[in-house]
Amino acid sequence: MYRIWNSTLPAAIVLACAASLAADEAKPKVLVIKADAEDESHSFIARALAPSRRSADFDVTVADAEYLATQPLASFATIFLNDVKQLTDEQHAALKKTTSAGAGLCFLLGEKVDIEHYNKKLYAEGKGLLPLPLGKPTEMPQGRAGISAAKHPVLKVFEGDAEAMLDIVLVNKCHTPADGWNAEDVKSISVIAKSKSGNPIALSKPHGDGNTVVFMFPPDRRWANWHFYPAWVVMMHELQSFMTEY
Repeated sequence: MYRIWNSTLPAAIVLACAASLAADEAKPKVLVIKADAEDESHSFIARALAPSRRSADFDVTVADAEYLATQPLASFATIFLNDVKQLTDEQHAALKKTTSAGAGLCFLLGEKVDIEHYNKKLYAEGKGLLPLPLGKPTEMPQGRAGISAAKHPVLKVFEGDAEAMLDIVLVNKCHTPADGWNAEDVKSISVIAKSKSGNPIALSKPHGDGNTVVFMFPPDRRWANWHFYPAWVVMMHELQSFMTEY
């Protein structure tokens, strides 16, 4: 709660300041967990949702993974894990509790991810936070780096004429599902997008009262170019709505 005491400013400015402060209080809170101290790609997530304080639609906090077990998470509407290698038991428990209570959780997977750890602890034979078991990262064959949007709320805005915004998106490298796993065999899984080779590159799954989403690539130029285009900002806002409203 904010108060402006004994101000000598014109009433219109005082009211505008009060309205701005109230708007800040109402902004959904987003937590972006970066891979490590050298991680710069997390900024493509943060800036898509909050390009500046004055123009931000969301209240974004950037932190490392230690934050998950040392700070309260209940106030965050969504949490993004950007190429985080591993989670401790305490960090994992905090995420499960928060997501089960209704928060959205998004994984963006890159080269630092410990695949064995993710499969054992986070996928946990289909009972964990991660929607699918992971195979090894693979580079897309030449001419197959484009993406195909599925019928999903996150990409619904790109249907029709707006689909051209996705034509320039390339995913040159991505994680793949573990051998033998098929999204069509799991009723709770919804594919968001596929590569031209047919592998899912983004999908979602409910968890408790929340939603978990996984992108099989990070916002890193060595893996993809999506984050360089306006379509990334549009998608991130639609993703935020999906994770908190569906």
